[in-house]
Amino acid sequence: MSDKIARRDFLGSVALAGAAVAAGQNFITNAADAAGDTTNPIILSSASELAGAIRSKQLSSKAIVEAHLERIAKVNPKLNAIVQLTADTARKEADEADAAVARGEIKGPLHGVPMTIKDTLETSGVICTGGTKPRQLRSQGRCHCGCPAARGRRDRPRQDQRA
Repeated sequence: MSDKIARRDFLGSVALAGAAVAAGQNFITNAADAAGDTTNPIILSSASELAGAIRSKQLSSKAIVEAHLERIAKVNPKLNAIVQLTADTARKEADEADAAVARGEIKGPLHGVPMTIKDTLETSGVICTGGTKPRQLRSQGRCHCGCPAARGRRDRPRQDQRA
């Protein structure tokens, strides 16, 4: 067996190690800064624990939503993880979930547990950017160059209608 390492393997290992060191120095520090106070037991609970607490009426869905909205307000300015916060909708749906629990109507295993949805999925009334600026502009009715988006060009006459 040879003690030689292939050039490609060596370069890949060095690049990976360098990236890990660079990311570790910046990312871990920034993540710790962004984490802030994590003593709230609601924030530290799993989805199944929260669902159990809602079913047993130890916690309300509204209290869970408020705890998470408070957390989002603290960390999202540093993380920039949420494109469009739908806090009013979350509060309204939490109230509806709590009312359903009071009536004994549990709609599923995660009834009343708040969640976020990646902005790559089309969701009614929510911006769908797919993580890219062109899609964010398109969701606002513009193309990446600033002109009206292709699907919304009703303000421009068709080629055969131009004078």
